[in-house]
Amino acid sequence: MGWPDRRLLDRFGIELPIIAAPMANFAGVDLAVAVAEAGGLGSIACAALDPDQIRAQAAAFRSRSKRPLHLNFFCHKPAPPDPERDGAWLERIARYFAELKVDP
Repeated sequence: MGWPDRRLLDRFGIELPIIAAPMANFAGVDLAVAVAEAGGLGSIACAALDPDQIRAQAAAFRSRSKRPLHLNFFCHKPAPPDPERDGAWLERIARYFAELKVDP
């Protein structure tokens, strides 16, 4: 039995109702290609990339896949800095940094 509503699949030209969740600096071209070649919509996180890096990653994807590609950008306003709030949550998770011997 296939997916009952094909609108998303047809609009994006994909076979499966799966869209890779692009996470800046963690999910790159390899994951996007793997998802696309499996029939989903491969995605590249662009928020932390400059225009040349975006072009390079899109070209790297295109060199390995002719499937649809999603370029993801942030389009929300960042929260204003709040040192008190940031300090509170860093204090709350400080034991994990200490346990892992990493600097917050």
